Amino acid sequence: MKKVLGLLFISSSIFSMQLNIIEKNCLKVKTIQHNLTKLHYPKLDTLKSHFPKLNAIKQLTQLSSGDTKQSIQSSSFSAPTGLGNIKLFHNEKGFHVLHNDKIHQIQPCFTDELVRKATSLEIKDFQKIGKGYFAITQMGDGQFELKVLERVRGGGAGGAAIGFYIGRFGTYFVAHGAILIVSALSGPLAPATFAGLEACFAPQIEAASQVASLAGGIIGAVATGPV
Repeated sequence: MKKVLGLLFISSSIFSMQLNIIEKNCLKVKTIQHNLTKLHYPKLDTLKSHFPKLNAIKQLTQLSSGDTKQSIQSSSFSAPTGLGNIKLFHNEKGFHVLHNDKIHQIQPCFTDELVRKATSLEIKDFQKIGKGYFAITQMGDGQFELKVLERVRGGGAGGAAIGFYIGRFGTYFVAHGAILIVSALSGPLAPATFAGLEACFAPQIEAASQVASLAGGIIGAVATGPV
């Protein structure tokens, strides 16, 4: 019996020693794997730098029920270039601006009353019609303000050309016509009177025609350009 117990004790001791050796080997393997992972894969911070800002994504995607934001087309709003690349959103709580990777809600008091209580469907229709646009500005305290402005018609090249010539030659017609009438009233001296008046007022007439042609071109472009 003593021999059996002695053999069992010796066997258990050998088994414990083998377990210790296996554990040490496992630790070595884990250390080698950890070092290999560092060599073959970049750090987590480096990986994060390859993806968009997570905070902004969470604000746009992880929203509470009924808080989905509708993106406003870039062609439907304008903002000062100093604000950089911004985005405009709308939902039942109003308008929101994505600026520097942060969502800022535009307070109702700083929202144009025309769209202060507008629904998402009404905002969609507003964009489809395209007769107006949203103007965004940032105030001194960092808050944003939204106004609704009407689009200015313009861009009609044909109308601009027509307006230019109407303004120019219309000025010539009126000015030279007036000189001709005044000269005719001088009787026999009409030719001399006409020549003298022409020489005297020619610079002023030319200057007036340039101003009139410019104004006519602008009016023609606005009147005939797209809405």
